Amino acid sequence: MAKTTERVKVNGKFSLMGATYNLNKSKKDGVVKKHISYSSNYNMFKFLDQNRETMDGHISHLMTSIKESGQVHPIVVNQNFEIIDGQNRFKACKLLGIPVMYIISNDASIKDVILMNNTQVGWKMKDYMRCFSNPKHDNHKEYLAVKGFMEEYSLNYSIGLYLLSNGKGDEYGREAFKKGTYKIKNMKKAKQMADVLTKIKAFAPDLVIIMRFCMAYFKLSELDGFDIETSISQLKKYRRKIDGAISFEDYLQRVKDTYNYRLLKANKISFRKEGF
Repeated sequence: MAKTTERVKVNGKFSLMGATYNLNKSKKDGVVKKHISYSSNYNMFKFLDQNRETMDGHISHLMTSIKESGQVHPIVVNQNFEIIDGQNRFKACKLLGIPVMYIISNDASIKDVILMNNTQVGWKMKDYMRCFSNPKHDNHKEYLAVKGFMEEYSLNYSIGLYLLSNGKGDEYGREAFKKGTYKIKNMKKAKQMADVLTKIKAFAPDLVIIMRFCMAYFKLSELDGFDIETSISQLKKYRRKIDGAISFEDYLQRVKDTYNYRLLKANKISFRKEGF
């Protein structure tokens, strides 16, 4: 049995196929379910030279997921134990020091690798919404509230969740949203912010779908002396001053400059505040 690490070990058990798996009672190799096997003999698995390179960021994400829920999807190998699907999953399990679940697909080759990679379609945010807004999910009312908010203001998920999360949290709640555990931080404030975006949308619909612009605008709104009506009026008159912005910092500077353009010094805003 491969050596395990305490940082992922819980009472001598790991998750395998989403279920508790006791390492002390297991064999090195075995069968989880019919046609699904597992092994800690990492050396018997092989990588195809023609396949895509693995991705460290994705592997790190998979390690977190596997520690929480187990290796939900077995990797696919051919009769020579060449990995056809699941290189990143294999590496995640190996780094965690836990058995790898696998299915054997005889005679599979690199052509099947390409076919599987090109036909797999990941879940979109609307798919998570459909799933977790179903009454069978214990947190469905929260998702129905999110859905109603999105529809009322015609927002995309990134910006909608940013507003509902009050600009806080991991990716503004996207990860929690995908896990079914999302909670709205402040609906009243989110609606106030969405009302502002609606006014800007009337003359600059292209701006309000850009996350960096929205983040920069609402960050600036925290400054002393910032006035929403003034900001909207200035954006409407000098909207083209925002063109060319790429990064969040770019938008922050250009939105500030647009706000201040031709205003009296007493009415201008500045970054002389902690956090800017």
